Amino acid sequence: PTPRVGAKVAWAGWALAAAFAATSGWLALRPTPERPVSRYSLALAPDQGLVGARGTRIALSPDGSRLVYIGTGEGGRQLWVRRRNELVATPLPGTEQVQHVFFSPDGSRVGFAITSQRVLVASLAGGPPVTIADSGVGLDGATWSADGYVYYDGFTGGTAAGLARVPAAGGQAELVTTVDTASGESDHIWPVALPDGRGILFMVARGGDVRTSDIAVVDPVDGAHRVLVRGVAALYAGSGHLIYLTADGTLMAALFDTKRLEMTGDAVALAGGVGVHSFGSADRRISPCPLRERSPTSLAASRPSPARSCG
Repeated sequence: PTPRVGAKVAWAGWALAAAFAATSGWLALRPTPERPVSRYSLALAPDQGLVGARGTRIALSPDGSRLVYIGTGEGGRQLWVRRRNELVATPLPGTEQVQHVFFSPDGSRVGFAITSQRVLVASLAGGPPVTIADSGVGLDGATWSADGYVYYDGFTGGTAAGLARVPAAGGQAELVTTVDTASGESDHIWPVALPDGRGILFMVARGGDVRTSDIAVVDPVDGAHRVLVRGVAALYAGSGHLIYLTADGTLMAALFDTKRLEMTGDAVALAGGVGVHSFGSADRRISPCPLRERSPTSLAASRPSPARSCG
């Protein structure tokens, strides 16, 4: 939760977005049935553009039909919602001072962390946001798992404690991981839920230099975590790959078994020169459809055949 001085790699959302487009192209080389592709772009209006934030500024709905992002607003920033088939975005009321955004598994709601160190949930159908965690909340990431919990950067008394979770409907929060200071760990941040609630990917920080950080995974059932690979930000692709970034901005991919929670193949470099926050976060999202991001102001998507349900 405390500021960290990372490797001097300036973060740029467009670079990472372009890298994920390259990722999709690489995964397409795998021997799978050819699927029809449609391409489109979404240009953001000048007064609705992206603004800086500590965490991930963009979120794509699971079906790829909606983009939610951190843009200009009262007090500096707020959430905006943009449907794929609409020309303008709509502000989401009550989301001022947002620092990180993420979708619910069903795509009907978004969760977000704000500067005052709270985690809230807002329905895209309307209504005011609801606070689900208001203590022991850090600003370094949150994710909504299919097991019904929201996992987030937790700390107690201003000291890093590990990942915490709270029921998505609100309730008692609890710690999931414990920072292993004996092995040099200093924090557990930027959680990302794996499919079907099977586990949580996250970054293990080791002091203030992101070049010493690792990608780890935890089984929420027993809270035991283990390091997978050196890196700063990770996602899981529906193709069965772990997609992750190294501190020097190299995008990597490796086969990943979600049942055994381990990498099952050698990692392959996909692209270089990808921007990373000094805290280890980055603008990145993969939709199961999948969607491929080209820049913070335009998106390119490949849509599966009609047999697959993707709005």
